[in-house]
Amino acid sequence: METCPQCAAGLVAPGGGPPWCPACEWNLGAYDERRVPELGWRGLDRRAHRLAYRLTTGPSRAGGHARWLLLGASVFLLAAIAGMVGLGAWIVYTTWLSFATVFGVLLLLLGYVLRPRLGRLDRDADRLEPASAPAFFALLRRVAEATGAPMPDVVMVDSRLNASASAVGLRRTKVLTVGLPLWAVLAPQERVALLGHELGHFVNGDVRRGPLTGVATRTLGELSLMLRPGAPSGGSLLMMAADVLARAVLRVAHTVTVAARVLLVWLSMRESQRAEYLADDLAARAAGTEAAASLLDLLARSETLGMYVRRDARAGLSPAAARASVAALRVADPVVRQRSIREEVSMFASHPPSGLRARRIARLSPAAPAVLLTDADDTAIDAELDRRYASARREIAIGG
Repeated sequence: METCPQCAAGLVAPGGGPPWCPACEWNLGAYDERRVPELGWRGLDRRAHRLAYRLTTGPSRAGGHARWLLLGASVFLLAAIAGMVGLGAWIVYTTWLSFATVFGVLLLLLGYVLRPRLGRLDRDADRLEPASAPAFFALLRRVAEATGAPMPDVVMVDSRLNASASAVGLRRTKVLTVGLPLWAVLAPQERVALLGHELGHFVNGDVRRGPLTGVATRTLGELSLMLRPGAPSGGSLLMMAADVLARAVLRVAHTVTVAARVLLVWLSMRESQRAEYLADDLAARAAGTEAAASLLDLLARSETLGMYVRRDARAGLSPAAARASVAALRVADPVVRQRSIREEVSMFASHPPSGLRARRIARLSPAAPAVLLTDADDTAIDAELDRRYASARREIAIGG
């Protein structure tokens, strides 16, 4: 067995990749060459990974400027898009049915593609209503009161192994979506922690989620995808020369766009992480620190959890049986947490690694839950969702 050059402890490498020391975490931040490139170039991806690891695991520093920088960048991009649309409309109007009209139409199309998205409600989603799920909404109100968060305007359920909170549309309608496969396997207090975390997103001030502050990173992400050069094309010598020239121009534009996006993400990453940790703190306040850490340890094993969920869905297990089947995944394992850090660190990750979050919550002073979900109430919630559980199991069994 290889030993750590710093502390002489044995190295580990579960899942392959560069080994690291579980005792002192030497080499934990090493870049795994098997990762799917995020920026398109291995060298740039390695540097971005090192920066993301340092920002994610390093000591927190006081910030506060990220929101204003992102807001300024978003306003600039919105003004540029509006100017592009205005110029395109003017060209089309003044040069109708001429060669220049094509350029105007292209500007209009580009402005349409880059337009800011405020999100919209999924009209086909399965909504929960207080009349059909009184026990669930009673729990939701208790968690909202404990965390100081507003109640969502819309509650939806789906068949994803996930949960999310968002605000959509001009009126910023607050939407909570609960993935039933995840909800089914959670213990009662872990369910409270999940709701506490998601409701926390309505009050945690995440700079990347704001209707204006999030415009810059989303727009630059879409633009970088549009400008990414494709595969070389064949044809005549002239066509090949034109293709080489076009690809060179696109590569320069793509590089500049990616660099701008990385810069904005870098500037906002600390503030976004603080917002995520605040949501975790609210989860711990509502459900207790033990349940919040247990939930995150379960999420740190998301790949294995997904395999269990698909297996249990094909077997038609009830929520209680499915919950029991994943009990072993709740064990707080330092190596599993470290592997989560290794694999989930990214400049573009929407969350800090689950293992790092679990470790942080576990180090807090133990706190009793503000909201206690009794077995009777938990059973009542499962009864309210029984028909939807069956539908979700069918979808997972077919899709898995």
